[in-house]
Amino acid sequence: MKGKQKLIWGVLAVFLTLALGVNLSFSQEGYLVEKIGKGEVNWTEGVIKMRGEGAPPMKTESIAQARLMAVRAAKTDAMRNFLEVVNGVRVDSETIVKDMEVVSDVIRTKVEGIVGGFLTDKPHYLSDGSVWVEIIFPLNGQGGLGAIVLPEVTTPKPKVVTKELSAECEGIIEKLKRRIEELESKVQELKLGLAKVVKENLGLKEKLARKEGKETAPVVAKKESKEVLVKIEKETLPAKKVAGGYTGLIVDASSFPQAKACMSPKILAEDKEEVYGTVKMSADLAIERGVVGYAKSLEKAKGLTSRLGDNPLVVKAIDIEGAYKANPVISLSDAKIIKESNLEEAFAQCAVVIVL
Repeated sequence: MKGKQKLIWGVLAVFLTLALGVNLSFSQEGYLVEKIGKGEVNWTEGVIKMRGEGAPPMKTESIAQARLMAVRAAKTDAMRNFLEVVNGVRVDSETIVKDMEVVSDVIRTKVEGIVGGFLTDKPHYLSDGSVWVEIIFPLNGQGGLGAIVLPEVTTPKPKVVTKELSAECEGIIEKLKRRIEELESKVQELKLGLAKVVKENLGLKEKLARKEGKETAPVVAKKESKEVLVKIEKETLPAKKVAGGYTGLIVDASSFPQAKACMSPKILAEDKEEVYGTVKMSADLAIERGVVGYAKSLEKAKGLTSRLGDNPLVVKAIDIEGAYKANPVISLSDAKIIKESNLEEAFAQCAVVIVL
């Protein structure tokens, strides 16, 4: 009876060791972590983690051989789990890696090559003779997953121009030219009207001055007329907004629990215009740093100064789009602020973080 109790307690001890080990290894408080299969994607750190386990066979010639076979089994399990996790990683809001492999033999071959050539972490031996190994693989960098899949989404695809499309474009261009001519004509009319109003006002001022016995010299009136006209013309021009010195962009989508992370998201305005995405960045930096960073809170996002700098602009998402709910949507007013804040350089540096 005592022997059975010891055996039960031993099994429980091994189980708890494995469970605690998994929690300690995979638990990252404050980080955006998503479990896929037997592994996980840490979107904040930009790494894929997975674990493989192996048990020694019942009959072996020695303890050394048993350990060797357990390690081999653990590595095989880890590689299998690794491929499962990688295939489930979202590339953008419409595609996962597995989808890309279906249509591209090159992508599939490269992903399988990563699995075959990747080195596992050192084995961890448990008291019952079983072994576990952990693989930590980067999403970003030239040796990461992004180097394989991101060129497919960051490289602009050539558009096929048909005769019908060409004719349609020419028609649109002609309409725009006519509209520009109409607007220029309206501007000239407004300028003449303003000049006339100014001239009439100056004539009225001269009459009033003569009544009061204060004659105004014509030359002074002419100079004043010119200065007032210039002033009015300047006031009719749109005011230029000051950039505000923003060094990056944070989009807070934390109020949408259905929102997901992906390797190449887009930030859209509510009229569906792209505010930030693959066309706004350097393709090389997108691979090296990742298209965006992810954080689990606004406070954590602001702490990512190596990506965002010291003064990021913060906007809130009003919706989430895409089949995988990975594209934050912002208001038209926030999109206008971003446009006026001259963030092109920050976007080229991938200085964008999404809070989920």
